[in-house]
Amino acid sequence: ALGRELKGKILIDCTNPVGANLTHGLNSTQSGSEMIQQQVPDTHVVKAFTIYGYENFENNAYPNYNVKPMMMYCGNDLNAKNIV
Repeated sequence: ALGRELKGKILIDCTNPVGANLTHGLNSTQSGSEMIQQQVPDTHVVKAFTIYGYENFENNAYPNYNVKPMMMYCGNDLNAKNIV
């Protein structure tokens, strides 16, 4: 239903479809992002913002460690990934 409105736009998938006992909540061999992409093929789907909460970036000091959080992301459109 939203395909027309999302055409050419970037859709950020920040979901984690996890079921009981850490099973794949969608009962599929595909990722949630792949399933979304099939529904809106003219939209640039980028998976991001799923592994950290805002608090990890708001206060990113980890005493006794010289580390900073990093965000993993994936998608099949380089420009969309650069924007995200």
